[in-house]
Amino acid sequence: MQLTNHRFTILSIMLLLLVVLASYGEIYRSRFLTLVKGNKTETFTFDMTRYNTTSSYAAILYKRASYEHDVINCSVNVFSKKQKKEFDQYIVQTNIQQRKCSVSVFKEYFKQKNRFFGDGVWYVQSSIFPKQLDGDFYPTGCNFDGNITKSMSKLSTCFQQHNISKILITGDSNGNRYREQLQYFICNRSKSCQLDGRGIQNYSNCFKPKEEWSEYFRVPNKPLVCSPPGCPHCLAQTYQVKGFGPDRLNMKLEFIGTIALINTKVRIELEEDTSNYILGTPTFLEFILRDYLPHHGFPDIWFISPPLHHEAWYETVEQFKDNMILFRRLLDHYLPSTTKIMLFTDLRECPMYRLDVVKLFHETFNTTRGRNEVFNAMNQVIFDTFRDRLVKHDSQYFGFLDIGRILCPFTCNWHDDGGHMRSFLHKRLWEYIFQYLCSDS
Repeated sequence: MQLTNHRFTILSIMLLLLVVLASYGEIYRSRFLTLVKGNKTETFTFDMTRYNTTSSYAAILYKRASYEHDVINCSVNVFSKKQKKEFDQYIVQTNIQQRKCSVSVFKEYFKQKNRFFGDGVWYVQSSIFPKQLDGDFYPTGCNFDGNITKSMSKLSTCFQQHNISKILITGDSNGNRYREQLQYFICNRSKSCQLDGRGIQNYSNCFKPKEEWSEYFRVPNKPLVCSPPGCPHCLAQTYQVKGFGPDRLNMKLEFIGTIALINTKVRIELEEDTSNYILGTPTFLEFILRDYLPHHGFPDIWFISPPLHHEAWYETVEQFKDNMILFRRLLDHYLPSTTKIMLFTDLRECPMYRLDVVKLFHETFNTTRGRNEVFNAMNQVIFDTFRDRLVKHDSQYFGFLDIGRILCPFTCNWHDDGGHMRSFLHKRLWEYIFQYLCSDS
């Protein structure tokens, strides 16, 4: 009996130690999470448990490159549940409940600020930064109308008013996460949603064989040519949607992956035999605009997710400016006026999750300039390139939130691996996108 009691005591002590250690782990993580109170803004900190803190190189990199250069100072405030009173006062003072976030409101902001929309506050239920999205973003001067995405009749009416029946998304793996959540959003509200059999399914390998590409991007007498070791591409697929919403709309959703806005590794080369003359395309974008989309149908709305995490490896900001000029010229030349364009910004990385990437980037370019600084600069280049279209009220071009800027308090908490955000974020962004697009309907 005494032995049994002794064992029970030892087990109890061990369980108590486990609870204490677990609690310490939570405290350890929590001490790297900083809430922004009221109008006071602090640079956000990191969850250090996701990498090896014993590494001397990691410590140096944290102090020098990551903290000083890869982190853009955060000016977005966060109100927690405990700050409900202060948040309510903010709502009253700013009067944002009286104005819905819409295309016209955002265009006014673009004209005044000369950048994508990046101002506002978060209200979250947690007392510390959440690991899940349990709050909402409130842009300065307006608020998103959640009733739009809760009402299928309003969404269906909006799609009909904007003549949206074919949607195209382009981008890298981050763009594919947008595709994934939009697919769920639409398919869960539809009678049927079937994948086109010609899709390129495996996006884990970004170098697909030529045969698979030729099958998906089939255009009569216009074969694609890929630079070795293959076509740098992540995924391509099309969903046929039937019975969306109460009006039973039929739609098409397509995603085309690319690791550069101007990709010269996939193209149509000029035929040497002039009897079978085919006009070449020096870039993948020109092939898409000149050959593929006219053959398969231009989209009604095209969401462009810029693959800046890749672009930053291939070119400087100045080179990116030149490519964006070419990007606009190609759109101007080939794009029909019936296709609406929505330009996204790219997400920021959490450098503490990707120390090897940060180190390689600094060594490759011999610079202490952080990748997030480069992303920030490239996002601004995109805005500057299309500014005249983004501020014009009858333009087919639309801007949106500066995602990296508004998410700065949560960058390292809502990341999967430092380069990709968690799926719940993309889901919420689609809700905001449709609330924004449909508010003027």
